[in-house]
Amino acid sequence: MKKSLVVFFVGALVLAMSFSVIAAVPADYVESPYPVGNVGETLLSSQISDPRTFNTHIAKETSSTDVINQFLTSFTRRDPHTAEIIPNLAKGWDFSDDGLEWTFYLREGAKWSDGTPITAYDAEFTFDVIYDETVPTSSRDVLQVAGQYLDYEVIDDYTFRLYLPEPFAPLLATLPNIVPKHALYDAWEAGDYNETWSINTPPSEIIGSAAFMLGGYRPGERVVLLRNPNFWHVNERGDALPYISRWIMQIVESQDAASLAFEAGETHVNSVRPADYARYRMNERNWNMQVHNMGPTFSTLFVIMNMNPRGPHFEEEPYKLEWFKNLHFRRAVAHAVDKYTMVDQLYDGLATPQWSPVSAPNEFFLNPDVKKYEYDLDAAREELEKGGFTWDAQGRLFDDDGNRVSFILTTNAGVDVREGAGNLLQADLQELGMDVTFTPVDFNYLVNQLTSEFEWDMMIMGLTGGLEPHTGRNVWHSSGNLHMWNPLQDEPATEWEARIDEIFDEAATVLDPDERQALYYEWQEIIAEQVPIIYTVVQDSLLAMRNTVKNADPTIVGGWTHNIESLFIER
Repeated sequence: MKKSLVVFFVGALVLAMSFSVIAAVPADYVESPYPVGNVGETLLSSQISDPRTFNTHIAKETSSTDVINQFLTSFTRRDPHTAEIIPNLAKGWDFSDDGLEWTFYLREGAKWSDGTPITAYDAEFTFDVIYDETVPTSSRDVLQVAGQYLDYEVIDDYTFRLYLPEPFAPLLATLPNIVPKHALYDAWEAGDYNETWSINTPPSEIIGSAAFMLGGYRPGERVVLLRNPNFWHVNERGDALPYISRWIMQIVESQDAASLAFEAGETHVNSVRPADYARYRMNERNWNMQVHNMGPTFSTLFVIMNMNPRGPHFEEEPYKLEWFKNLHFRRAVAHAVDKYTMVDQLYDGLATPQWSPVSAPNEFFLNPDVKKYEYDLDAAREELEKGGFTWDAQGRLFDDDGNRVSFILTTNAGVDVREGAGNLLQADLQELGMDVTFTPVDFNYLVNQLTSEFEWDMMIMGLTGGLEPHTGRNVWHSSGNLHMWNPLQDEPATEWEARIDEIFDEAATVLDPDERQALYYEWQEIIAEQVPIIYTVVQDSLLAMRNTVKNADPTIVGGWTHNIESLFIER
């Protein structure tokens, strides 16, 4: 016996094989619930930093994924208002009584942007690529059950089946973007997949399945997206969507530049800095726009220290590695993070302190009782003394081998709150006797250091978050390629990392929501005790959008692009 399933999650909960059934869309095309609009206008937005790639499996940074996710899509998506998992490229699915066999039914008639039908063979190819260990993709970390890959097969052109070694609670929340076999198979077969769909690839060779397709890219200037004429959404009249014919993402060097462009009428939408929020609200009528405060974001901002023994600079300065591996040193830094001053000075009160890896909107999985390191420089000094550090007569800090504690703190340039956080942290660490050089750098350079070069000391960084903790497995599992402080470990370097590995492997196979919650609570407690990542604050998600953009419906789950196919520019 099989059970019919269309909606799987409420928030990030898996309800242990007892599901509500909601009627699927009666046709293979999706009908928009939003009012009918006009076709043919240009949408203008901005983003800081150039994309590094258009290859979804290689991308690790939002400067790339923010573009990729507008031309590729997955079997499922989250309802932007309820956070339930709902059909997307798949119109529905079945699962067996034991939860080990999942069958997905693709939308017949859906096409790639070049007119080729989207089939189950594309899904098969996507999983082939993900499980190819020569492809450095984060999806492989996420799509494992107890350390094992999923099995899969094509049933027919529009039916794809997954076989799980054990029940896998996050399955529907972790399904990947599907990529076109006909466009990429030859490169993969030749061993060249990692070089495909680079920023130098002609846009005509990059094939999409979402509302837009890549139309052009000029480094340092803009990304151009064009209306996908073969998109499988329609309005209530049956007219093909999207309405917008062209979307230009301007590449800007800073948030200042993004704000200036919006205020000059050069863009339709802008992420509002907390410091600008009151001024934007006062000018809603003058600038013909509306400001939306969607509450605390899922994104995180944190401090990390390099504990990777492969860091090349540690060959000449091995004592730095020992500092960062010293638990008392990390706790001292945690006590030097002045979260409340950050909230007041950097965010104008439009943020809240964060103590856990789980973001504030994710109420079910958020452990409110983790260890908290309040801002306290005296407590920081006590931790440093416990760690074997001492001060000279001038108040300069030294380790027990006589090395002056001196290092570089960095973040990505052009983001005011990150640069502000760096300045605050630098001042407080210097108050503790450390010699700290704060150096903001290009975002893509920073990502490269974090993921491949490993030549950095301390960093202020951020990640996007979500409702399902397992989607962060590539960050938290010791083998993960985004296990930032010491990635790609063959074996866990510490007992506490080994326990986190066990938690993430076990929690993925547990279907009872309370049991999953307990496991993820323990993970948060370990991170708070060991502080490999020191969390700062979570800002409110603030967005300004022109009133000429119709059908705008921004939410904290879906952002402003969840219904991009239904947005139109009023003439």
